[in-house]
Amino acid sequence: MSSGDPKHDKIITLNIPFYVLLQQIQGILGGLNEDERGLVLHLLEEARKLSGEGGLFTELVVYDLLFGYNDPLLVYIIKDIEALPDVLGDWVKKLKTFAKTINPLFGLENVTEVEYGNQVYTGKDDISQIGQFIEWNGNFEIYKHGGWGTPAAKMLNGTAGFIFPPGVKKGHNVTAFISELYRSGYFSFTEVKTLYGINLYRYALPGDELVSANQDPGFYANGPNGVLNLTA
Repeated sequence: MSSGDPKHDKIITLNIPFYVLLQQIQGILGGLNEDERGLVLHLLEEARKLSGEGGLFTELVVYDLLFGYNDPLLVYIIKDIEALPDVLGDWVKKLKTFAKTINPLFGLENVTEVEYGNQVYTGKDDISQIGQFIEWNGNFEIYKHGGWGTPAAKMLNGTAGFIFPPGVKKGHNVTAFISELYRSGYFSFTEVKTLYGINLYRYALPGDELVSANQDPGFYANGPNGVLNLTA
């Protein structure tokens, strides 16, 4: 029975670090002889026993799964690989190099990269910041793209547009970074929609966000009228 507390509730789930590790190890095993493969598989089995992990499925506290924990299986595997003597061959050096890339800290929300070096807030310390961009495409502001004319227009504000903080009220705007436009924009409440009996708030880009460059030169000092030039 759930207590409603993620720090106490437990869940049986796929042992993601172990599964990913097996996928990576397969690529290494292909270049080894039978004895070398046997040694690597023995290390994996011993690490599994010592860590107390059951294999592909494990029981975790929900909070740890979300925000990170030191996976005991990965900790033991790293130690075992580092203890291998180099005299066994170059494959051991390759295995040790691979072990250095393993981070025993695992959590679904602990990794903040979205893609291409993007970073977003997880909401762990402040739920109102969940999904907000910290860095996009390696940049902390939109200075390499778009040619925006003011510091405000270059700011990296909002989420990717598919997640917003809980408890948003009708009178509050929400912000999103629109990567196709290289620009952040805000969305205003327009109406309540019902889906399967659930009331949903619909937000849309307001008209003043679509003002032409002639009327709002600070938005895009060098471009044509409108947000996008759709002419072929």
